[in-house]
Amino acid sequence: MKSDEARRLREKESESGRLKKLPAETELDKAMLQELTSRHWQTVHSGVNGEASAADVQCQ
Repeated sequence: MKSDEARRLREKESESGRLKKLPAETELDKAMLQELTSRHWQTVHSGVNGEASAADVQCQ
């Protein structure tokens, strides 16, 4: 194999590895955002000491 071909092969393998990581990183980002969003809504709707908040009262 020529050195030029070997270099291109290494570049392609590197790019392939990077592209394979993208879906996992995207799923991790999605999971973190869902957790943060659920915590936010639990805080907004739980009020102090578990009582209904003003947001809950207005929604009903």
